Amino acid sequence: MMSVKIPLPINASRVLLMAGVIFLIFSNAEACSVCYSNTEDMKWSFYISIIFMGLLPPSMVTGLAFWLYRRHKRAMVAVREN
Repeated sequence: MMSVKIPLPINASRVLLMAGVIFLIFSNAEACSVCYSNTEDMKWSFYISIIFMGLLPPSMVTGLAFWLYRRHKRAMVAVREN
């Protein structure tokens, strides 16, 4: 059985080097200031942002599904008219 080698533009050592550099650059990064705040306003901001980020993907998928449904419905009407 013959194996087919797919040429890759970047070798593994370059990928590891880039990953190491990125890790070293961002190793001192911390979470947002909302996570470490003790004020009530910041806590509510954090809660609202969590709810928003939780609802965003399902609403995008629902919007896409609705758009595809309407597009399909219009195409079916156009086919029936012809």
